Amino acid sequence: MLEEIRAREGNLSIPQYVVPGTPRGTDGDTDADNGERKLDIVLADWLESSRILREALAAIMTEES
Repeated sequence: MLEEIRAREGNLSIPQYVVPGTPRGTDGDTDADNGERKLDIVLADWLESSRILREALAAIMTEES
C-alpha cells in the first residue's frame, strides 16, 4: 500500500484508491431511469454490513478479555 501512495506522489485522495461498485440492476434493486440503487436496498446492505462488523468486533473484544 505504501508503494501505491508513493507512486501517486503521496496523494491520499480517496477516489484514487476506491473503485465504485456497479449497480446490481439484475434483480430489480435499481432505479430504471438512472441506474442508481434504491434507498431501501442500500440501507439494508449497510445494516447487514454493520451487523457483521459489530459481530466481528464483539468476537475480537471477547478474545482479548
